Amino acid sequence: MQPARLVRRLARRAAEAGVEIRERSRVGSAAETGAESVVVATEPVAQKLFETPHYGRHGFDYWHQTLDGRIVAGGFRDVSLQDEFTANEVTTPVVQQALEEFVEALVGRCLRVDYRWAGIFGLVLDFLPVVGPVPDDDGLWVAGGYSGHGNVLGFACGRLVAEAILGRPDPLLDLFEPSRLVLA
Repeated sequence: MQPARLVRRLARRAAEAGVEIRERSRVGSAAETGAESVVVATEPVAQKLFETPHYGRHGFDYWHQTLDGRIVAGGFRDVSLQDEFTANEVTTPVVQQALEEFVEALVGRCLRVDYRWAGIFGLVLDFLPVVGPVPDDDGLWVAGGYSGHGNVLGFACGRLVAEAILGRPDPLLDLFEPSRLVLA
């Protein structure tokens, strides 16, 4: 599965169903969410190097080659944790350098970097998602904090929230109750 292609297709279908999608919109505030995730996309490479996506160091680093030959690589957040534990979606020089060095070692030459971007890596201390009604805020629900597993858990948790809102709560929802994170 290619997550970007999947997300684009989902976004298109959601828009066709009447959902308003806002891109490149700044969020005014955010609670502490955990580490930042960084991805680098490079220029196309003439030869096919990888048939499938690859993951290294237990999924902390990842790379694949797009249909047009580009190398997309991400990860290495742990090379500069003091810079990466933030709610700001900005690339950091230390991580970018690590990614560039990794890609150069991977393909045997330095590649021009066409795109750089960063995103928030929603990490929860117990590594379980936060899914359910927000305590003390009637009618507000949350689904997030997938700790790096959002491509899989996002769909399942979205369904849990939808079913609960429709009056058909699944007992699994209790495992992810947001109130577990509220100090008494």
